[in-house]
This record gives sequence, C-alpha cells and structure tokens, in this order.
Amino acid sequence: MPLQSSQAEDSPSNISNARKSIAVIGSGAAGAATAYFLRKLSSPDNPYDIVIFEREATSGGRIKSTPMPIPGFNIGQLELGASTFAHSEPILESIIHGENLTQELISSRRLVESAIWNGSQIIATVSTTFSTWRDWMRMFKLYGLGFARSMYLLRAILHKLRRLSTTIPIRNIYQNMEQLGLEHSLWWTPKPYLRSKGVTGPFVMDYVSASLRASFGLSLFETNAYFLSLALGSLSEQQWHLKSGNGQLIDKMIARSEADLHYSRQVTEITTALNGSVILKSSSSPDDWGRLTQIAFDAVVIAAPWASTAIKMPELTILPSYVEYVGLYVTHFVSPCALNPKAFNLPSDANVPDDIISTPSSSSTLPFPSMPNNLTFLRLTRLDPYLSPTPPALASPSSLHLYRLLTSSPPSIDQLSTILLTRIPYKDPIILWYHTQHWPFAYPKADYEQSPYFSQIANNVYSTANMELVGSRLETAVTAGMNVAELVDREMKKRRCQGDLRVVEVDMEE
Repeated sequence: MPLQSSQAEDSPSNISNARKSIAVIGSGAAGAATAYFLRKLSSPDNPYDIVIFEREATSGGRIKSTPMPIPGFNIGQLELGASTFAHSEPILESIIHGENLTQELISSRRLVESAIWNGSQIIATVSTTFSTWRDWMRMFKLYGLGFARSMYLLRAILHKLRRLSTTIPIRNIYQNMEQLGLEHSLWWTPKPYLRSKGVTGPFVMDYVSASLRASFGLSLFETNAYFLSLALGSLSEQQWHLKSGNGQLIDKMIARSEADLHYSRQVTEITTALNGSVILKSSSSPDDWGRLTQIAFDAVVIAAPWASTAIKMPELTILPSYVEYVGLYVTHFVSPCALNPKAFNLPSDANVPDDIISTPSSSSTLPFPSMPNNLTFLRLTRLDPYLSPTPPALASPSSLHLYRLLTSSPPSIDQLSTILLTRIPYKDPIILWYHTQHWPFAYPKADYEQSPYFSQIANNVYSTANMELVGSRLETAVTAGMNVAELVDREMKKRRCQGDLRVVEVDMEE
C-alpha cells in the first residue's frame, strides 16, 4: 500500500464498526510480534489495518542471518546477531509450533566446559550444564558454598521471571515485578545484590562477571540481577536456532500479520490530533525530511529502543527510555588453524578450550583483559568444527574451523591472526574469511531512574521498551510484542463500545 498524506480529521475513524489502523515502528522481534498478535486478535467485529515502518532496508532488527560464503559448513544460515534462544518460553514456543517451524529447530550443542580468562591466565574451567555430581563437587572445591547459594538464588529469580508472561497485559512493569516479589533486586546491581544474600568471594568476579560479559557484554555495575539470571540461564540451558536462519521467525510473523511493511521509512515525529488519532510524519531518507508523509492512525506502537529512533514527540507524557546502551561487535572468521595455546599462556602442547569467556583480573584497573597485539574480547568460541572438504589452495589440514568473537571494538585481521596456531608456513592467508557485525544498541545498561516502566507513553502511543528492563533477548522481545498487542486491543475494543453507546444515545434521541 503506498503511503499518502492524510489529514488527521479524515482518518482514522472513531465509528464503532470501522477498521482500526495501527502503526508499528520497527520490524525486529518486538515489532513483528506486535503485528502478529494484533492480527490474531483481529476479527470481523474487531478488524485491524496494520502498517509497519522500518527505517532499514530489511526486517529483523538485531536478528540477522547470512549464508556461509565458504562451502562445506553444514550450518544453514550464520547468525550475526541473536544466535540462539530458549524455545521453551511459552509465548515463543506457541509461535514456533503455530507457524510449523518445529522441524527447523536445531539444538545448539552446549559446550561441556567454558574456560574463564583474566588476561594473563585461565583461572577456572567451569561446566555449563552441571549435569553430574562431579561438576558440583568441582565448583564447590573452587568456590565453596558461594557457588551453590548463588545458583539457587538466581535460578529462583529466573523461575519467577518466567511467570511474567502470565501477568500480561502489563501496563507498569514495576508493579508486575512487585506481584512476583522481585521489585527489590530491580534496583540492585549484581555484586551488592549477591553480597546482601551472603554470596561473596572470587566466584562473583570469576563466574558471575564472566557470565554477564559473555551473554550481554555488560559488567557487574551496568545491569541488574535479572540480567544476571538470564546470563547464567543462557550458559546452562539448552539453546536452539532455526536451520534456515532465526530471521525466518520474523518473516513468518510479519507474513501472518498481513501488515503493510514499508522499508527504508524513517518516522521523524509523532503528534496527536483533537479527535484522539495519532499522526506520524515519515520520510524515505534522512536527506528527504523536507518532503514528509503525514498519516493518522488509531494507535502507534514504538517497537525499538527509544534512544535509537530520534523521533520527536511533543505530547510525550511518560519517558519511554533514555537508558544508555552497550555496543558490541560480533566477528565470525574461518581458518584451517587451531587456537594458539601460547596466546592464553598455556603449554604449547595443551588443547585450548572451545569456549573462553573473559573477566577482568582482580588487580587490574582495565575493564577488559588484554591479549597479544592488544586484542580484547568478551567471549571467544570455536563453533562446532563441521567437516569440510579441503579448499584447493590448502594442502593441509583436512578441516576448517569456524570461530565467533565478541568484542567491544572491531578487531583487525592481524589481531585475529595472533591467536591462531601456525605450525607450518602457509602461502595463503590463515584467515580465509571473516565478517564483523556492529550492534550499537545491543543491550541496555542500568539506569533505572530513567527506565521505561510503562507500556503506554502517551495517548494511544505504546512502547515495547519497558520489557528490556528484565532481559533483552528474543524471547523477551516477543513477549513485549504480545503484551503491547493485548493493551492496544483492549483500548480499541473499549473505544468501539463507547462508539456503540453513542450510536444508541443518538437513536433514542431521534
């Protein structure tokens, strides 16, 4: 449907049997889920016209997939953003089964052990599953009762968080946290929160700090206990991805919503008219803001981090979010070489762990542990070494390795080369391919005095950002979309009933 200018008084209509028009800003997981659930709530007596505005040329938000450019890696699509999810979350699971995506599910093999690196040595090797008594005994030997106490505490928080979806629709996230008995730790960063529960010692700096950095790129002072629970859960729980790319989930939801999707469309301003409709001004490019398209809607949903939208909104009544976000770089690279033990101060004949998560040294004042050639990272993972035919340019070895590196700044190819082991001189590059994806708004930092507690931020204007307080993940974004869809649907039904009452009053007067 082409975008056309419209006067606020002409459209949309408040007549009770008219179709209600809803605009969704953003086509990531939250925006797609909002449109998806609005369509499911639509009916002949309650019809919706849904329009999605996406400023990028593609949908997906922080979900982005790409084919592997080197043949022989049986991985389907390579995930450059949100790589895995826990499909056991009830709302996400209902979508996967409802859209016949179950056959696309692939278990992401959880590595048995993760090594914790502090910049000078590997200080611990910890299990990510804790499936045997030996795992628990090893952690008890390393960290004493602090480990058992914290795991019990944080899993209890995670269990309560999973009940959040049963409290939908949510208008004020803080009130729902109170219902779950979790409001106190909302204001605590992990270290003092754990200390208040009797959990101290090296376990906090080693395992807890490393888990946060590996999962969200956040430090102990930049987030809260909820993110910590999700971080530990993502390391210890079974994770999944879709063979054809996680972006397929977004595409399915948008297709099912029957929404009109407009790519490369920047919403610049939101205002409200006297009749209650919401007016959007948008442009096809930042250079074209002099020629804006103006359209009126019955309701608008902002399904993107507010800090990234640059939308002007004079009638804003509740601050949606000025929370600072952490930016991350996700680098994938392919090499025939294994990781170099010397780069991690291991014996030359040692095997480097497949998964290494970093934590600052207790004596270091630097936020990131450093490696040779000043390479700093949050997590380094050798993904499953899928069998691959030897490229013609290489005489040996007979397999290639795929690595994923999470950093706070873009790594150079020279820095990547320093962590690889080369036993024989290669005529060809030891890194055959690499790609770095920058996510400037990866995860929100903790600034809860300015946090978006409310789902409705102005008259007939809603935001999904409040859910990011309790975890910025695919599962949370989908839950946020469903929540806002429920709120919008309730308000539209209320307005229809009010319109029916006005019609009855007119008939009686006649």
